[in-house]
Amino acid sequence: MAKGSVRKKGKKWYYRFYVENESGNLVQKEYAGTESKSETEALLRKAMEDYEAKKFVARSENVTVGDLLDMWIEEDVKPGNLSNGTVMAYQGAVGRIKQFPIGSRKLKNVTSEHLQAFFDLLSFGGTNADGTEVKPHSRGYMRQFSAVMQGAFFVRTRNYLPITNSTPRV
Repeated sequence: MAKGSVRKKGKKWYYRFYVENESGNLVQKEYAGTESKSETEALLRKAMEDYEAKKFVARSENVTVGDLLDMWIEEDVKPGNLSNGTVMAYQGAVGRIKQFPIGSRKLKNVTSEHLQAFFDLLSFGGTNADGTEVKPHSRGYMRQFSAVMQGAFFVRTRNYLPITNSTPRV
C-alpha cells in the first residue's frame, strides 16, 4: 500500500503520497485538498486507492507543454507562497497558452525555435496555425507569459523530468 499524509498550510489542507516514477524510484506527489482535514484525508485515501488499482507512471515522452504547465500550477504554484492574485494570473496565462498550438506539442519535440516563434507571434501578432488572426499582446501580458514558461520549464527540467541525450534545448 502507498504511504501518504496530510498537512495544513494556511487555511487549506494538502495531501501527499509516494508514487513510483519511470525509473522505479519513489517520488512524493502533493495535491491541494480542502479546508477540512477529514475531507482531505478522504481525498488521500481515494487517490492512493486509484494509484494502487492503476499503478500509473508518468512517462515524459507523452507529456505535452499544456500538461507541463498544468503540473507546474498544481504542484509548484498552488502549494507555494504566492499571492492569490498571482496564482490566478498564472492560471489564466496557462489557459491562454494552451489555446495555441504549442500547448498540444509534445514536450520532447519542443525546441527553442518553437518557443521563440510562439513569443514572436504573441509580440508582433500574425496568423495562427489554424488560420485565426492573433493580435499583438501588451508588454504586461508578455511578461506574464514569459514568467509562466520560465517557471514551468526551469522547475520541471531541474526537478522532475529525466535528463537524456534526446532532451530538447530549452
